[in-house]
Amino acid sequence: MTETRAAAMSDDPASWVYKANQFFGYYQTPIAEKLLIASFHMELKALIWFPEAEEAGVFFDRESLVQALHVRFGSTAYDDLMEVLTRLRQTTTVALYKAEFEAISNRIKGLSPLHKLSCFLSGLKDEICLPVRMLNPQSLNVAFGLEKIQEDM
Repeated sequence: MTETRAAAMSDDPASWVYKANQFFGYYQTPIAEKLLIASFHMELKALIWFPEAEEAGVFFDRESLVQALHVRFGSTAYDDLMEVLTRLRQTTTVALYKAEFEAISNRIKGLSPLHKLSCFLSGLKDEICLPVRMLNPQSLNVAFGLEKIQEDM
């Protein structure tokens, strides 16, 4: 697991849990080994937290570990991801904005594709947004391609 991935786990445990589930499914990992194998992939903040939490009995199996990860590293009930998404603005490159947009929007359940598209376009810098809107993209994927072309001009 790279440093970037470990940092992402401590910022978004849902992604880390998804990857762990994929790993366990692919390798048909026995239930008894899942907690031990998960500990091998702890780094940075999670690695500092893991041994003490394990010793304190915060978790005892993989399922309780997942719950503890969400409590320790996940967003809280006070986080309004929709507000964060609608306030998000491109300040540097489109690639960085797109990555941040996807990281937030993919955590919002039930957000329609057209609403996602609208939020994405509204956060772009005007010099990129206006030409892209003129081409009337019908999907987020099309908008991603158009904004990249526009930024390269």
